[in-house]
Amino acid sequence: MTFWFPMGAHRGKFTGAAGRQEMIAKCRDHTAAGDRLTLHEPHYALTDGSSTIFEFDSDGLYGGEPYQGHNAIAFQIQDDKIIGFREYFGDLGT
Repeated sequence: MTFWFPMGAHRGKFTGAAGRQEMIAKCRDHTAAGDRLTLHEPHYALTDGSSTIFEFDSDGLYGGEPYQGHNAIAFQIQDDKIIGFREYFGDLGT
């Protein structure tokens, strides 16, 4: 698993078991912080057979503050399994 996040406490690119653990830690941190986002219908999805990218709007609570933004999430796929994850969020104000 490759986990790649552009900012914050989990910023960086992590691979293998460390990537999986970093993604789990990020999810736990969001849960503990009370972050809740509604992800809206994608504007589009793009796939080339090994990667799929979704671009969408979201709103809700992030980092204890109201959030509304435009986002993209990319998944890398191999042998019908997700082996990579990259997340890009609009202006988080941090």
